[in-house]
Amino acid sequence: MAALVTGIAMTCVTMTSCTVEDNPVVTPPDIPGGVGQAQVKAIRELTTSEIGWVIAADSKAYPNAAAATDAGTEPLAMVASIKDSKGLAIQLTLSEDINYDAAKEYVESLPKVESAYWNLPSRLDWQDIFVGCAVKGDATEFTNGKMKPIDGFRDKFAATGITWVNRWFWTSDTVGNRAVIVGTNIFATSTQAQTNTEPKSYPYWTRGFLYFGVTQK
Repeated sequence: MAALVTGIAMTCVTMTSCTVEDNPVVTPPDIPGGVGQAQVKAIRELTTSEIGWVIAADSKAYPNAAAATDAGTEPLAMVASIKDSKGLAIQLTLSEDINYDAAKEYVESLPKVESAYWNLPSRLDWQDIFVGCAVKGDATEFTNGKMKPIDGFRDKFAATGITWVNRWFWTSDTVGNRAVIVGTNIFATSTQAQTNTEPKSYPYWTRGFLYFGVTQK
């Protein structure tokens, strides 16, 4: 059976023997806590200038995870894409390795956020968040199942104060009893995402995406 990935970030010898290095991608910067009222926004007021901000359990957005925590609320997801009137945020934490059906249940169990909803992301949703965070020179789409580099996403996520963990993640895209998964090789010196298709019964990880609307300006 073909290997999923062999590289510095992931080594998959067989479908049931896949490891990912757990070393930190980038050490999050020291981020001072405490923000003024002007640095707290309603979700509907977010613009592309707030890509990298954190949506919290109080249904507001903060510049980083520490600011949300200092405000007495739980940081949930990083704003990663705003196109037209639609926004996407990626969950800051992740599930344990679970099968596809359990992944859908996991996402449905995430904390409720006003004017937004959680869902299992599609492959194109993953592409949108990489593009939404992109810096000059980053990839603009999956080509032959890969996007490289995705440095902007790495840097935005590190700035939240949360350390990214490289894993294979379930998507909502399915073909029969198989589903597309997205894996990341994100390190300080190199970044890449790739896709594969695996049986729904296999165990992989999950990050929910938060879908929300914004007021066009």
